[in-house]
Amino acid sequence: MYGDPTLKIEVKIMEIITNRKTEIIDITDEVQSFVKKCGVRNGIVNIFVRHTTAGIFLNEKEDGLLKDFMNYLHKIVPEDDEYYHHHFFYKDGRAAVNAWAHIRSVLLGHFLTIPLKDGKLLLSARQRIFFTELDGPHSREILIQVVGD
Repeated sequence: MYGDPTLKIEVKIMEIITNRKTEIIDITDEVQSFVKKCGVRNGIVNIFVRHTTAGIFLNEKEDGLLKDFMNYLHKIVPEDDEYYHHHFFYKDGRAAVNAWAHIRSVLLGHFLTIPLKDGKLLLSARQRIFFTELDGPHSREILIQVVGD
């Protein structure tokens, strides 16, 4: 019920400093730690990336698989293609030459919703939450919202 006094809503903005043009960063432990700090036992956690050249996804944490993932993302959306976005210029005269990063982010998505039970993320034994930098290095923000009782 809306306005339920037992419902908690907690929000955290997590900053990530990326070091490379493209990279995958496991944020599962940080998300679970925030859930624990909030004291929410049952509900959901929403994770939202506040950038158009970054993304978020769930998958297994295995080095070969993560390399395969990035390799295929680069094959599907190559940097050296002809993009209309590259003909856009900012007011300061710089050209926008990162269309591939915007397109890759659309393929990944910008948010996840994960159920919570007994204060834990209901992920399978192998699922992890990955933030993906697609046009770095940058300082990035991820919004984590925990809703429940």
